[in-house]
Amino acid sequence: MSLRLPKMSQLIAFEAVARSMSINAAAKKLGKPQSTLSRSIKELEETTGVQLFTRGGTGVVLTPAGQCFFNYASSVVREMHQAMEETAAVAGRSAHTISIAVPPILTRSILNAGMMRLINGTAQCKLNVEVAAFSTSLPRLNLGLLDFAIGTPCDELLLGNYVVEPLMKCPIAIACALDHPLRKAKTLDELKHARWLFTPEFELFKKEFPQAAKIEPAHSLTSSGYFLTNQMLACNGFLAMLSSVHIRRHRDFMDIIPVDGFPHWLEYVLVYPKDRPRSSLTERFIDYLHQEADDFEWDSFKETTARKPFI
Repeated sequence: MSLRLPKMSQLIAFEAVARSMSINAAAKKLGKPQSTLSRSIKELEETTGVQLFTRGGTGVVLTPAGQCFFNYASSVVREMHQAMEETAAVAGRSAHTISIAVPPILTRSILNAGMMRLINGTAQCKLNVEVAAFSTSLPRLNLGLLDFAIGTPCDELLLGNYVVEPLMKCPIAIACALDHPLRKAKTLDELKHARWLFTPEFELFKKEFPQAAKIEPAHSLTSSGYFLTNQMLACNGFLAMLSSVHIRRHRDFMDIIPVDGFPHWLEYVLVYPKDRPRSSLTERFIDYLHQEADDFEWDSFKETTARKPFI
């Protein structure tokens, strides 16, 4: 007796309905009439010989048999997406563009190495990289414009619909020019009226620690640009909270002020939607970034010969 197998279109319809818990919502997501999905689900139930859904008050709910079937069907759909993308890449046709958003710290640490590992090991690869704050990249991730994003989580960012993978922890410290008169200060009180350049690291610190309110400079500047930051510290007597990555690259003119409570560690995570299939190339890229993050010397503020900076 031959086993009847479901059609791929039925599996796609089933997975979409199961994730949305609504035939109407799944139809909108797939851009198909609701009647088409209802028919696909009915035909799938006839093929499997079991009831996959029951109707609830606000939509549909998987039966125990339906939940069992979903565990396998979702894997099949994901694998087929990946197979189509990699086959197209091997054949030299258009491949999926991996679109990501990262904080500035990654562009000066592990991003280049991770990208080159992917590019060198892939016949064809398209990458789109945006340098953006987490609060900006998450809405774009939710709209499907990004495959994943990296940033620092905080209470106001709701990550319940995402897979959240810890990526790295990077220390920050307060930096100044080598000859700055406040270079030996021990407390934030001693620095509160100095000239300050407010960096993304400072903004993240401010959200976690109320003592940041002690900083009330007469002159302040807000910027995320590396060139401007370096110029303000080296030439104009400003202070800034900076990552170990930034400070390590510029120890020829930059030093750390030994303030109590510093270095302070910032956690960075990699996130992607729970309900969206990822290509095998995207999975591989994520693995490379994890490997590079594990090997990188985040806690060192001194320049190392092993990772000499390009700029």
